[in-house]
Amino acid sequence: MLDLTTWNLSIPTDPAPPTISTARL
Repeated sequence: MLDLTTWNLSIPTDPAPPTISTARL
């Protein structure tokens, strides 16, 4: 979940899709 939070904070203007988050994990 930390990765997702960091990604979201990194790109607040762009919504983090579940596809990218899953691929990262």
